[in-house]
Amino acid sequence: MTYKYAISFRIDTETHIHTYSERYSTFMEQVRKTGSWEETTSFALTTSTETIETLVDRLYFQSHFNATYDLMIVVDIERGVAVTKGKVEYPATLGSKLNKLAQK
Repeated sequence: MTYKYAISFRIDTETHIHTYSERYSTFMEQVRKTGSWEETTSFALTTSTETIETLVDRLYFQSHFNATYDLMIVVDIERGVAVTKGKVEYPATLGSKLNKLAQK
């Protein structure tokens, strides 16, 4: 099955084990493996046969993304289901806009 996803993210500008540039470039390398559309800043649309949980895990574990400082949300745009990684400051507000929200 092919899923349609929106990926939004924020990479903290401070250097924590890896620089902003390292975290951004390795994260985008993983996003680009899906053949994504990414003409706007910190946002991509893509399709994938990966489940939402598998995609989030790959974006996290195969990049230098730092969940202590960075934030990503992957939304299955057909089902209204989302998974986040990192600190969401307003999870109730985000969750109210979706059918289901999971924080990893």
